[in-house]
Amino acid sequence: MARKDFKSNTKIRHNYKKQIMDSGFLSFFFTVYLSHLKVEYISFLIPKNPLPLADSKKACPSMKVDFKSVEHYIETFPKEIQPLLEKVRSVITQNAPEAMESISYGMPAYKLNGKPLVYFAGYKNHIGFYATPTGHAEFAKELSVYKQGKGSVQFPLNEKMPLDLIKRIVSYRVKENQQKHNKKKHTSQ
Repeated sequence: MARKDFKSNTKIRHNYKKQIMDSGFLSFFFTVYLSHLKVEYISFLIPKNPLPLADSKKACPSMKVDFKSVEHYIETFPKEIQPLLEKVRSVITQNAPEAMESISYGMPAYKLNGKPLVYFAGYKNHIGFYATPTGHAEFAKELSVYKQGKGSVQFPLNEKMPLDLIKRIVSYRVKENQQKHNKKKHTSQ
């Protein structure tokens, strides 16, 4: 088959991709441009399940698992990580007793007044804590010693869990959430 035919005929491309998918592999097609040289439809194959759980970054099943509850989520972790996750959960529930606990984005999530408050997740080497960008901005100096992203922080498992800091962040987020809710409530009257 000529390259032109392959490029212009969607049905041929679809059938080719389907054959590869049916053979138990995923295929990725991309176009590489190197100065004036154009190389098209380079493909490489990757097994559907490339890494066993022990080699993956997450210490628990992937987000595709339908967790029934936070208890179920925590139970999927190794025994040595479970107490740390329970402590983080306890700090959150003690400081945000009115928050609704659920699973969202494959991790424990807490909402107050229908709005996200905080999330946390366990990984192989750390516990991720997500207090939205405002929660992290307020505690930027204290969080600066940890690896961070926008609205996220990683607490390493091989260090003492900063439960007091988590407590203060949750309290701050509760106060912030209540103020926004009260302001919205007053403007709608």
